[in-house]
Amino acid sequence: RSARIVENGDTIKRDIQAATSELIRALKAREQQLMTEVDQIFGQTSKTLAAQRDHHQLTQTQLASCLKFVEESLRTGSPQEVLSMKKPVVERVQQMAKEFQPSHFQPEPEEIIHFSHEQLTDACKRFGEAKVVSVCPEKCYATGEGVERAIPGKVATFTVHTVDKDGKTCEDLNAPVTAELLSHGDGAIVKCQVARREGHTYELTYQPQSRGQHDLNVKVYGRPIKNSPFTVAVRKAAPDCQGIHVKSITGLKSPWQLAVTKEGLIVVAEYTAHCITVFDREGHKLRSFGHQGSDQSKLSLPRGVALCSDNSVLVTADHCVKKYSLDGKFLASVGTYGNGQLEFDQPWGIATNNKKVYVCDTRNHRIQVLNEDLTYHSSFGSLGSGRGQLKFPEDIAFDSTGKMFVAEYGNHRIQVFNPEGQFLYQFNKQGHGMDNLCGPFSVYVDSDDFVYVLQWNFSYVSIFDNKGNFIESFSKRGDKAGEFKSLRSIAVDRNGYFYVSDTDNSRIQIFK
Repeated sequence: RSARIVENGDTIKRDIQAATSELIRALKAREQQLMTEVDQIFGQTSKTLAAQRDHHQLTQTQLASCLKFVEESLRTGSPQEVLSMKKPVVERVQQMAKEFQPSHFQPEPEEIIHFSHEQLTDACKRFGEAKVVSVCPEKCYATGEGVERAIPGKVATFTVHTVDKDGKTCEDLNAPVTAELLSHGDGAIVKCQVARREGHTYELTYQPQSRGQHDLNVKVYGRPIKNSPFTVAVRKAAPDCQGIHVKSITGLKSPWQLAVTKEGLIVVAEYTAHCITVFDREGHKLRSFGHQGSDQSKLSLPRGVALCSDNSVLVTADHCVKKYSLDGKFLASVGTYGNGQLEFDQPWGIATNNKKVYVCDTRNHRIQVLNEDLTYHSSFGSLGSGRGQLKFPEDIAFDSTGKMFVAEYGNHRIQVFNPEGQFLYQFNKQGHGMDNLCGPFSVYVDSDDFVYVLQWNFSYVSIFDNKGNFIESFSKRGDKAGEFKSLRSIAVDRNGYFYVSDTDNSRIQIFK
């Protein structure tokens, strides 16, 4: 502890030296600025006096010329001529006399220069303060929505609470509380402002501009507070989806899970056609694959589809996982029936994250984690209804922070895990309303971390935030455009279009 005290003292001394050096630099810069201002004032005053001098010299020359003219007229002119010149000459002399005033040689009163430095001297005498404070930055904490999420262009707010080393509230209205928001995307930094101080709390605000993940760094007395930096998701308040039907891709045989590439290609697993079909963004069929070839490359009842970082296609089929290139070339296959490593019992949903492949091993009630080359990595989950346990996990998806969302058909809930499979939280309001969960079958998370849930034998899409708060839903049961039967999968492309597998209607519907 004594070593930490000495180190802290050395740090404070360095801070004092740095602050003093900065003050000296500021004073030097101010000195130069004041000198320049004085030179400019005196330069302007000198120009004014020079102009006055030139004017009076001209007036004096004119007056001398006038007197000379009068003297010459008196000496040589007739009495009548002299009398006729008297009035204009007297008026001209009087006018020049008025213009020639000695007081005009004085500078204007506002041009008098005064230099005041008393406040600066007093401020320097009071510069800085070294004291022992009760606030413990590492125990201070922040609350409020602003430490978790924000909306682009809108003011977000959070509160910093100052406490001592024992965690007790500690009032310190002069505690320097600072914070800044750093974008993971473009690296932009937004400074936070202290809007209000009251007792042991400080209310801070910021206004982010860019969407995506940000780090919120909060410090008290120059040291990070508890849990700083905070991860803040800056996103829209609600999805763009208006539920407006754009078009349908028809003639499919039990379309199951689907995925959309960055280029806008639509990849669909056709369950009863035993193949993968690829469409362009306009809905034109480009190719199908998996229904022909050797026993290893052929598909049987494909369900789940996911894309690797190189756009290769992963497919869950009957007790196995297969891998193809986007143009249909078979690349690899792994898995047989069973409950051991790389053994599966009806695998359904599949997703990729950070070069790992996550497979819902549905009837084994677990998630198997593979590497992108389909070698085994790990697994988690066991049959049950407790936290972290699984019962018929049907689908899986990831948000922008790497959190894993698992749709559990058997437990009527969405469980959220970290990438290592550690339980974080769940949302499981059961029932038959649009904001409830009853046999969730498919889950998808978009780039703004909105969670889309499809439920078995229900005809609508329910949308939640990534904390499980219900936002909205759309559509109804039927076979008309914009209506559904037996939803199986949903995806959203980068342009905001929604793609939904409307299985019993044998089509993919596209919404905006």
